[in-house]
Amino acid sequence: MTNILIVDDQVGIRELLSEELIDEGYKVACLGDGDLIRGDLRESKIDLILLDLYLNGFEGFELLGHIKRQDPTLPVLIVNLKMRRATSIKHLPIND
Repeated sequence: MTNILIVDDQVGIRELLSEELIDEGYKVACLGDGDLIRGDLRESKIDLILLDLYLNGFEGFELLGHIKRQDPTLPVLIVNLKMRRATSIKHLPIND
């Protein structure tokens, strides 16, 4: 079973994504705070992260960089309705 981690500070978005993915047969965990993902991801059993880039009090691009330094092969899907095209072009891709 595929393990998906949703990182979003908005409860409603976490619940919506989680319910849909569980209905499709995925195992889902949710975090509302980027600080909680700061640990060592190499030991996790996460197959995919859905990441909001604008977390309360936390810069999602910084968190994305942390994730990719920990596990460059871990897929991360950016989930953000507020993101502007100029922002995405300016910051992505991350090649640290």
